Amino acid sequence: MWREDGRDDDINLTGHTEALSHVSWSPDGTRIATGSRDGTARVWDAATGTTIHILRGHEDWIGGTAWSPESRYLATSSTDRTAIVWDTIDGTAVTTLRGHVDYVWKIHWSPDGRRLVTGSRDRTIRLWDPFDATELAVLAGHQERVQDVAWSPDGTCIASVSQDRTVRLWDPDSATQTAVLGVHADRVSGLAWHPDGSRLATASRDRTVRVWTMADHDIDGLLHRARQRVFRELNAEERRSFQLPDRN
Repeated sequence: MWREDGRDDDINLTGHTEALSHVSWSPDGTRIATGSRDGTARVWDAATGTTIHILRGHEDWIGGTAWSPESRYLATSSTDRTAIVWDTIDGTAVTTLRGHVDYVWKIHWSPDGRRLVTGSRDRTIRLWDPFDATELAVLAGHQERVQDVAWSPDGTCIASVSQDRTVRLWDPDSATQTAVLGVHADRVSGLAWHPDGSRLATASRDRTVRVWTMADHDIDGLLHRARQRVFRELNAEERRSFQLPDRN
């Protein structure tokens, strides 16, 4: 690990036998989770670098790790097309989420800890009850694989990005797409919400990061602004696909 000033803090987390694909801190700051191409996730003591649990259950490499808000549960997503919820108190699997038909790239908890969202190479986003493994909804609209997905800090919105170059917003309660924010010039690889939910940043292979600002910190204002802007001229078929009105 590294200090803010860039100096080596002399704690190295070693034990995985293949390349690491993801790392995340627990919200309480006491532990670190890692996911690896060796098919395991590990939970580490952040102060000492000691392995607390080795989580085995996936049949292929792990692409995402996500902690529940209260720091007890860890969710992992995998190229084996599943996600698993683990209890980090004893290291046991609580549920396995099955439904995607291709790699599950990303996973994220709702702010209240009652739902999970996953994004997959099968072009869908899915909502889950993490504790009984019920698939609550399938959000379809992306034309290529979903690269990243995350709940807004207030829990009222889900943002997603895709290789189809679009950034989309979804209502998690009605399971509907509410807006297409715009189109990057190349695939969009990641996203991040501002902590107060007022802005959304998206990163693309087109070498840009774009920051979307909410009007008056209100989600309705963001949606209104989003429907007014794109970053290149879309043809009629694309406009229909992105739920934008046809030009007269």
